[in-house]
Amino acid sequence: MKSLGIVAVLAMAGLGTSTTWAGDELALVNDHAITMADFQTALENVPPQMQDRFAGPEGKQQLLDTLVTQEVLYQEGQRAGFEKNPKVQSRIEDAKRQILIEEVMQGLVERETSDAKLKEYYAAHKADFRQVRASHILVNSEDKAKEVKKRLKGKADFAEIAKEVSIDPSAKQNGGDLGFFTKDQMVKPFADKAFAMKVGQISDPVKTDFGYHIIKVAEIKEPEPFDKLDPRAVSGIKRAAVNAQVEKLRSSAKIVTNPEKLK
Repeated sequence: MKSLGIVAVLAMAGLGTSTTWAGDELALVNDHAITMADFQTALENVPPQMQDRFAGPEGKQQLLDTLVTQEVLYQEGQRAGFEKNPKVQSRIEDAKRQILIEEVMQGLVERETSDAKLKEYYAAHKADFRQVRASHILVNSEDKAKEVKKRLKGKADFAEIAKEVSIDPSAKQNGGDLGFFTKDQMVKPFADKAFAMKVGQISDPVKTDFGYHIIKVAEIKEPEPFDKLDPRAVSGIKRAAVNAQVEKLRSSAKIVTNPEKLK
């Protein structure tokens, strides 16, 4: 009789009985199932450099234990009513916003960067993938830039003036020479001007967030055929193709800014 009483107590405590598994559950936490699909999703989200850590039986058990702990904490958060906390609600909305942004960007990347799409984009925008070699003189005011331009009209040496007055720290060594660059490698106002110029031409002042530039184009390389591009160049085309789609979305939106508030 004594042994039967012990069995009854164990059964009432949930011990001494076997759990009936309905399918691919790996664990139950207060009747909430952690499934093989949940485990695989968590495994896929592990950074590549840590994948080997969870490849063996011990690693898999460690990951499952982590999922169990997370579920316990999640349920406790629900029990405590943290979802009603305004700060928590704000963080949830921020996370939702970021996830949606990432999904849209991933969709654009998948849709716009196939070989066929990239070749099509490259053919239509080939001029944007020229390489320009240019020098610049960077100063902190438009008046100073105009003064530099006057000196250059007097046949002054561009590199020497760059070494003398440019606030670009590298100018002292390279005379303002930026080497070859593609359009996507420079800020937009600078790139738009540089890629619209001819060899030997010197620009009027160009304003960017860095200050005022006087630009001199030294050389222009025409773009290679798509099949001869190196991986770095192809990556640049991918960025440009995706950015073009983002700009389309921006252009179709009603956007009003108030930059005065930033001052």
